[in-house]
Amino acid sequence: MQVLTPIFQLAVAIPMLAAGWRRLHDTGRPGWYLLLPAALSIVTMIMLFSGIAVFSVLEQGADDPEALRGPAALLGITGLMVVAVLQLILLVLMIWWLSRPSQEGTNEYGPPVV
Repeated sequence: MQVLTPIFQLAVAIPMLAAGWRRLHDTGRPGWYLLLPAALSIVTMIMLFSGIAVFSVLEQGADDPEALRGPAALLGITGLMVVAVLQLILLVLMIWWLSRPSQEGTNEYGPPVV
């Protein structure tokens, strides 16, 4: 089952991305906008791991490592709350864009789908 789950997820994700990409083009928007939530997640993970690395290096050189844990936790929680709000905004924006009517006539991405 552990082998089939990623295969199934990939088999479902690729057609959904293609349909969303085409739908954004129908509304006159670039399809890569569909990748914004995933890009935000990747950037968040990179910042999270780099923050952990920075604070662990600072902790090794500090006289009182316990003094750094409070600011580190505050920065981490604040950062995660900001990212959660941004993800929610992107989710609502994607739903809004994908539910808009198609553009009348031909746009820069080609003629309308019949």
